[in-house]
Amino acid sequence: MINILFILLLIFAGAAIMTERPVRGAVYLGVFSLLCAFIFMLYQAPDVALAEAIIGSTLATILYLVALYQYVE
Repeated sequence: MINILFILLLIFAGAAIMTERPVRGAVYLGVFSLLCAFIFMLYQAPDVALAEAIIGSTLATILYLVALYQYVE
């Protein structure tokens, strides 16, 4: 199971880098961060997983998307 998650991490990291649309890149980074939080939970680090899920996955993704929409308009 953990090997599949690491492969998914590589896929989403590559997708975030290789995409030509910045909005998709921000969403891929959010999914990447959420997968990292799940891996931290599997490694028995719930405090780090909670911080990663709240800050990395949710807050950072929302800030990226808001900044991108402000830049486009």
